[in-house]
Formats: sequence, structure tokens, C-alpha cells
Amino acid sequence: MKRLKLPRTLANTLLADLQSGVGEGLIGAIADVPVSVYPCPPAHFAAALALIRSRGETSFARYAHAAAPIADSVPTGTSYQILLAADIKGVI
Repeated sequence: MKRLKLPRTLANTLLADLQSGVGEGLIGAIADVPVSVYPCPPAHFAAALALIRSRGETSFARYAHAAAPIADSVPTGTSYQILLAADIKGVI
């Protein structure tokens, strides 16, 4: 398993999205460095991918709440899958 390091601002954004009750979406990257979070359900991934590409980013990761099925909805070319859990202490 490869360890991922996310900027604190992105980690905080993921935590806020998880706490909002949505807790799923895509992470965009520039030069394989994650830079932005795009909260959205899998049904809206095509629009999110278009927005990511229009901003000069690539799809870095798909994230979801740990209880959500993730394997069948990962966009092509997305390097990572991140499962978020709200019942842990410390970092996500």
C-alpha cells in the first residue's frame, strides 16, 4: 500500500464534506500533486471530470465514505481510491 500525503487544506475539505453527509467525489491534481476537491455523487462524475480538465488538472482520486461502494464507480485514469471514515480520531 502506498502512503498518500494530502495538503492539510484538502484533508480539511474532505473532512468537511464527510461531515456534511455527502462524503464522496473526486480530487483533482496538477503534476500528480492533489490541489482541489470536487464533491459530487457518481452520477455527476462526467461533469466533474470535464470541470477538472477545463482547469488544467487531472483526476487524482475518487473518495467516498467507507460504507459506500466505490470499486464500480471509479473514473478511468483515476490513480487512487480514498475511503473516509468519520468514526476515527486524529487524521482521516
